[in-house]
Amino acid sequence: MYIINSKLVMEKEISINLNIAEHRFPLTIKREEEEVLRKAADLLNNKFKAWRADIKYRGFEGSKLLALAALEVVAEQLEKNKLTGKDKIEKELEEIHMLLEDSMIDI
Repeated sequence: MYIINSKLVMEKEISINLNIAEHRFPLTIKREEEEVLRKAADLLNNKFKAWRADIKYRGFEGSKLLALAALEVVAEQLEKNKLTGKDKIEKELEEIHMLLEDSMIDI
């Protein structure tokens, strides 16, 4: 907290520590970002652990496993975005189709 013009103002940034792939990262973030960042770190850690447990990748360095985990997370998100975009386009086309049908009835 700090004082501006005799008014008490709450700081909007907080300090947190995130553990990712067995490394600690001290961060200063906006308070509203904390939940998303913690969930993202948990997701990435789970993927990292899965890659590390896979016997095919036992000799890989942690940084390479982390890169594979990050690749998997990003690929999943891109796939979700692709599906979301497709659904949105289909919905818009359906709305246009309904508008056209309604306008044909009036003719």
